[in-house]
Amino acid sequence: MAASLPRPYEVIADRVHLQFTMGIVDSSTSDSILGRPEMQRYVITDDLLEDHLKCQMKAYQRLHGRSGHTHDYIALCSRLDARYHASASQWLASQSTAGGVSRFGGLRLHDIATADAIILDAVGVADELETRFDALQRAPGNSHLGPHHYQPIRFCRHPQPNSSFHLLLAFDAIILGYLQGVSPDVGVLLCGPTFKRIRIRLRRHLDSLAAVLTRLRVQIASDNELPLVLNRHCDICEFKQLCRAKAVEADNLTLLRGMSLKEMTRHNSKGIFSVKQLSYTFRPRRPAKRQKQQFHHNFALQALALREKKVHVLGGCRRGVGWN
Repeated sequence: MAASLPRPYEVIADRVHLQFTMGIVDSSTSDSILGRPEMQRYVITDDLLEDHLKCQMKAYQRLHGRSGHTHDYIALCSRLDARYHASASQWLASQSTAGGVSRFGGLRLHDIATADAIILDAVGVADELETRFDALQRAPGNSHLGPHHYQPIRFCRHPQPNSSFHLLLAFDAIILGYLQGVSPDVGVLLCGPTFKRIRIRLRRHLDSLAAVLTRLRVQIASDNELPLVLNRHCDICEFKQLCRAKAVEADNLTLLRGMSLKEMTRHNSKGIFSVKQLSYTFRPRRPAKRQKQQFHHNFALQALALREKKVHVLGGCRRGVGWN
């Protein structure tokens, strides 16, 4: 079932202002109407969105035209993804019993004049957004095309897709909504070696996607470099050496693996920006009597151990199994 474009993407009288707020408006139009300073225009692609979901700093490096050495694991994943994409496309085409199959081969989908049951590997562009559809599937429901509309399909070689695939599928649906006049309520993830179909309700992901697009547009419009935050993706990221060198040079708190962005922001609000500064904040506390001692990871103590190059033990050592 399809519906008219849901907020924040429906066409309303104040559309330009709303889209600027959501970060999906032509900058020259928004500048002339809203009186905002002119900024460089960028097209947000699904690849850029995926990089942003992995790491905001990675998307920042991409926006500034930088590249690094591709990790062997990433190169392997790219080959496996390409192989899975070809297999999934072939399997999906073989499942189409009613209607034909259109293969665009990466060409731009200016309009959806065809009424084929399956459209494969087409590029969609709308409102400064661009995506490469893995597949589109025809479904009943009125649209600008006639008594039918299309739903987006994404391929995932993993049996259990993560939340990033949900947002990318919603991103496909937004662009598809502009092309056909209605935004699909449902998308499909084709997952794993058995090509299991997982239906995704897209409306529940629109608010999260709008927040991500807003952050990305703010990042594009700003000349300031983002705060450096290392995460799990850093181990296989092509910008690993660059980011880590900056973190070591600044003695950044992000070097303490496991510290959340929320906790880092809390320390920054107190004027603590480096590991050395944090090390001076550790104060051992005596536990209350008759209270069971619970020792959680203490980043201040970890920073102190790094500064003094010593091993510190929080709490007393007790003999246990395996002690002689």
